[in-house]
Amino acid sequence: MNVQQGFKIAFTESQVGKYVWQFHYEVDDSCHHHEIPFSKHYVLSDGLWEPPCCIPGYAVDAPFSRLCHSEEALIYKHKHNCSVVS
Repeated sequence: MNVQQGFKIAFTESQVGKYVWQFHYEVDDSCHHHEIPFSKHYVLSDGLWEPPCCIPGYAVDAPFSRLCHSEEALIYKHKHNCSVVS
């Protein structure tokens, strides 16, 4: 079965023009099925050069993902101006 589902995001005026990142996952099951579902988690940044810092759900400053809840939640350690709540 293949099911697609969309969702809408309302951006504020200050968010217009930002780059939108959407998380997806690669899933393999014991029957050798491979799927790549997209999540409803998204991040806004200034551009392609500024990827998300935190795994989905762990950004303290969502939807921007520059400040993470913990060091374990960092995608990039010591890169891209990523930091952790102190």
